[in-house]
Amino acid sequence: MKIIVTGASGFIGREIVPILKKANVELLLVGRDTVRLKSLFPGDRATSYENLKMEARGYDALVHLAVMNNDKSKQISDFRAVNVTLLETVLNSARAAGVKTFINTATMHASQTGSVSSYAQTKWEAEDVLSQTDGITVVNLRLPAVYGSTFAGKLAFLSKFPGSLRPILFQFLASLKPTVNVKLVAAAILNSARGEISTETIVSD
Repeated sequence: MKIIVTGASGFIGREIVPILKKANVELLLVGRDTVRLKSLFPGDRATSYENLKMEARGYDALVHLAVMNNDKSKQISDFRAVNVTLLETVLNSARAAGVKTFINTATMHASQTGSVSSYAQTKWEAEDVLSQTDGITVVNLRLPAVYGSTFAGKLAFLSKFPGSLRPILFQFLASLKPTVNVKLVAAAILNSARGEISTETIVSD
């Protein structure tokens, strides 16, 4: 199987790429800084967004991880540039290259209302773009807080506690809010690329 990963230098990407490689997936990593990608993942192919349409030919699926997260202090125009415009550019490049499946990592908090965060609003706008797409299968993997060998995002504060306390605190938090291990996310990506999963799927522990 051949899968393209955007945003591989982010937390989820750094956790998922090694799992996909162990599953014998041939990867193409896409980002703005290809030098950094090659340093993070020696031996894997890396390319820029500008060259994606040419490099993506022959790949089965693209998983879009590139995102501006809710913890960024930016204007909504900045969120829209990454979460909507960049997604649409990647989508068009993948479709033009003949990629069969576009896998979008969606949020559980996407909303079309103006009363939510810029992150949630622009993620909803991105899903609206995807809903009007043809010529490529679109899969929305709806994720809660993601954790792996380390914690990031809303769970990042757990890293400040001693190692012996982290599992206890995490179990308490996980009993109150949904979470998902990166291994389950990677499995959902593989199933999506094989066409073995619903096009709208919640992935959670």
